[in-house]
Amino acid sequence: MISPETPPSTLLGGVLVMLKLRRRHNEGDLMNDSGRLKKKLAELLTAYNIELKTDGTKITHVNGHVAELKGEDYMPDQLITVILQIVGADLRGAWFHALHN
Repeated sequence: MISPETPPSTLLGGVLVMLKLRRRHNEGDLMNDSGRLKKKLAELLTAYNIELKTDGTKITHVNGHVAELKGEDYMPDQLITVILQIVGADLRGAWFHALHN
């Protein structure tokens, strides 16, 4: 069961393995399920307090930061990586601020 207490590395590792295996076995079905996968990804990110704003298949904001990520340009694991890089930059900035103020 996935919960907000699930360590992110465990959750994301499992999601990445699942998506890679699924893509490898039947890429056509994965493309047909893109809406369902997008919904599941949004649910997972919400559980970790990561807010996405979208316009169709394009992600326009990640936690309040303007973004221009076209969903069709990324495999799900790549999209997760980019989103986590944006969130990671916020975390590093907050950590730096906490240490020096």
